[in-house]
Amino acid sequence: LCGVCPLAEGCQARAQGLTDRIPAVQARLVEEKATTVVFWYRGERSQWWLARPTTGRFSHLWLAPPVEADALPASRVQLGSRVHSYTRYRDRLTPFRAPWEGPGDPPLPEGWVGRWATVHEARDLGMISVYRKIWEESLQITLL
Repeated sequence: LCGVCPLAEGCQARAQGLTDRIPAVQARLVEEKATTVVFWYRGERSQWWLARPTTGRFSHLWLAPPVEADALPASRVQLGSRVHSYTRYRDRLTPFRAPWEGPGDPPLPEGWVGRWATVHEARDLGMISVYRKIWEESLQITLL
């Protein structure tokens, strides 16, 4: 695009015929991770949501809780897996839907906030797009 570049006149790469090599394309480092999440539900229409602390990536956004795969009950239903890419991260999400049968509420990571929300209330929650897609899929399974 040298013909439209406002810096072309003083460009050393252009003067030396090296525009195909300078600047060198740097390999993008992508940090990969795998996360198992669960949409806990109680009754027919109430699901458990978590919000991260008020600072950091995705703060104030609601999401399904991460969980160790061996902590899921046998009555779980696996939803369609998704890959969520953001900045230099790629997260392979394996989502489940499962009934919450424990006393009280599901555990909270330190500093996080949790709440039960009906389908109507959850529609108004700010969510990461991939979690909204998975959640909407879980509703389709529930309604079948």
